[in-house]
This record gives sequence, C-alpha cells and structure tokens, in this order.
Amino acid sequence: VFVGYGFTKDQPRFGNSNAYYNDIAEFSSRGPLANGYPKPEILATGAYAFVPMLVNVKHANSEPVWLFGGTSMAGPIVSGASAIIIQALREKGVEPDPQLVKNILLASAKDINNEPFAQGHGVLDLTNALRYINNEEGSFIVYTNNTKEILDIIGYDKYNPKGLSYNLSSGLAASSWYAGFMENDKEAKFYIHNPSDSVLHVKIKPNKLELIDRLEINGTTEVRKIDPILNRTDAFAPNYIRLNKTDIPKGTELLVAKLRFPFETFMNMSDIYAHNLRISSLYLYEWNDANNDDKIWYNETRLVNRGGAYGTIQDLSVYDPLNRIKDDIVIGVY
Repeated sequence: VFVGYGFTKDQPRFGNSNAYYNDIAEFSSRGPLANGYPKPEILATGAYAFVPMLVNVKHANSEPVWLFGGTSMAGPIVSGASAIIIQALREKGVEPDPQLVKNILLASAKDINNEPFAQGHGVLDLTNALRYINNEEGSFIVYTNNTKEILDIIGYDKYNPKGLSYNLSSGLAASSWYAGFMENDKEAKFYIHNPSDSVLHVKIKPNKLELIDRLEINGTTEVRKIDPILNRTDAFAPNYIRLNKTDIPKGTELLVAKLRFPFETFMNMSDIYAHNLRISSLYLYEWNDANNDDKIWYNETRLVNRGGAYGTIQDLSVYDPLNRIKDDIVIGVY
C-alpha cells in the first residue's frame, strides 16, 4: 500500500495523491505451502509505514519521521502487536502462551475479501484483538485443533534439528483459514470462544471465491510519454485505460488486473531501454475529471494500488472496488 514518498513526487504514474490502503502489494508473499496449507496467515503494513528517524543519522529532509517498508516493517509491526497482547493478557491475570497470542492475532484480523493464499486471515487489527481480551460484547475468536496434524503432515520430525526436543500435543489450538485438511467423508471441528456474558449470534456459511467476469484489452503502449503538465524529460506519463464501472458486476469483492507483454520485450529491452534495466509496471487510479474536459490529467488521479516486478506479467488487486472507489476507475500502464 503506497502512501506517497520521496521518488513518487512529481511522477505522474503514482498519481497526485494517495488515499487508499489495505490493498495487497504485489511483492507480498503468497501461498500455499508445498503441502497445500494456506499461507500467509496474517497481513501487516509493509509498503509503506512511517517510522521515527534515528537521532544519530542525518537525513536530507531533516524530518523526524520517514517511510520504511518490506518484511523489515511488517515483521516488527506484528511483533509489537504481540507484545501489547501479552501485556493485556497479563493485566487480566492470564499468562499467555505463544499459540494463544497467535490465535488472537489471526482470529481478530480484518477480512479484506482477498483470496486466502494472498491475505490469510486478513489485516492485523490490534484494536479488535484488545476488544476480545477486554471481554467486550460482540468480540470472539475462532480456532481449530489441527496444529499437531499440520506438523505431522509436513514431516516436522524430519526437519527438527538434532538436540532439540519439543512435546507437541494434539490439544494445541490453532486458528486456521480452513478448519483442518478436509478430505472426502472427513469432518473438521472449529470452536468459537465468546469472552463476554452476552449472547453471541454467529452465522456460519461457506464462502466460495470464483471468477464472475473477465475483460481483456489488447494494445501497444507508448513509452516515455511526456506529461503535458510537468513537461519534463524525467517524469513520464503512463498509458491510461478507462474502465467503465458498468463493466464491473455488482457485488464484486475483488478486482484483479493483470498486464502481460511479449517475452521478446522482457524487461523492456527495446532500443529505448537497451542500456537501462527497467520494469513494466501497472497502476490503478481513482479519476475525478475536475475540469470536465474528458481528458485524464495526472493531477486528477489518486493511486489505489500498484504492481511491478521483473518478468512478463504484472498484477494488482483491489478489494470491494465499486463501494470504495467513488469516481471513475482508470488503469495505467507504464
């Protein structure tokens, strides 16, 4: 999720502003594992987040905060949330074990309606986790007893370093996106824990993600287009493709855009880019035609999500597009 930082300023492909968040970055790891178990288990901000600057490091802008990203950002966020959960449990007189902390993290995460192998349980929601610990009405966690089964399937003993011994019982409760590994004629149990004294009504239903429509556009991009507003040779404009909202079916929970280009243009090894290692990238914007001229200007666009990686395919995803994006939807190819 881009919030705008250094090199995006005055770069048309990043839009004029950023007001969207919680869409999954293209470089976020995806599952499943080799044994079919869903990964990741939870999402946290990694593209990007504000962090305090070190007092002994001089920064060009002399700002007290700067932007940081990647696993080096997402990992500490989850670790910090875990520490707060441990503190909250101890204040309630509960000495937590790692599995309990993990259960609370996963079961309290915010579902963003992305695919399970991309989002796991969803986005870390510390506020919701603390609501459960504080026994607030309407809060609950769901878990399954399949930790031991999972470790057996992946051959845990085979990978266990010599000299280390762990006693793992089947009583370890593990939150899982799926209620265990389901086979034909098999059952799986899951448990709902209500921490409050109030009656909790829970509705359970199967949820199947499936492709409901597909739109394909073929074309040739124009590289190094001079943006008419900036009129600079170091700030190029993307190729804009307008999407009609009527082409997006009502009730769409996830919009996925994919860019494919021929292998012979891998990494844009054309005459223009022959001496530059560049990648083709894909963008999705909200566009408000402020001057009513029916033309897309970069200062009228707001970046929603971006995809860019080395290879011949770029993709991005946006959850709940029709409800979240109020103005027109535009794709940018750069």
